[in-house]
Amino acid sequence: MTPILDNPLYGGLALSHGELLKTYPSDWIKNYKTWQPKLLKPTWSPPQVTTVPMKFTDFPCVNMMYPAFSQRAVDLLGNVLAANGELLPINHKEGISYFYNCTKMVNCLDLEKTKVTKLNGGLITSTMDPLVFIEEMLQDLTVFKIRTQLTELFCSQTFVDLVNHCGLQGFSFIRIWSEPRIVESVLSS
Repeated sequence: MTPILDNPLYGGLALSHGELLKTYPSDWIKNYKTWQPKLLKPTWSPPQVTTVPMKFTDFPCVNMMYPAFSQRAVDLLGNVLAANGELLPINHKEGISYFYNCTKMVNCLDLEKTKVTKLNGGLITSTMDPLVFIEEMLQDLTVFKIRTQLTELFCSQTFVDLVNHCGLQGFSFIRIWSEPRIVESVLSS
């Protein structure tokens, strides 16, 4: 799942104080096997962000990297999103959007069949190379992250179908798995 960045009809959100979104530890590559997403809701204070006109997007993203959803998307997908992470309000001149902190971390990548690179004692995978998933571990997933790509947000075909059924705008889905019933897309964040 990626935001649409090459169409002027779809805008986004810009946050000048990036420290609010530093949810990944600097040593995550070394600790990828045990790292857990940080819960932000207990201390969240809605930041004020600048908007690039975004009347037509339900997936504006923050700083073109961090997932964010419109109020309309949250109204329609809120239950699915909340079951897999935190929806945190962001104030802007056009209203409220929601930064999405995905807390569903899954060890579903087959590291023996996926091309991996060792960096600083840890592993990292590239979305440029095919990712090989352990099928049994994907059955009930909708939105999730994998440990070797902490900044990527993955979703299933079920989620893609839901977004399309709801008529939401501004999403671009990239197939990363050959089986259409399993993992379908990734958000580069």
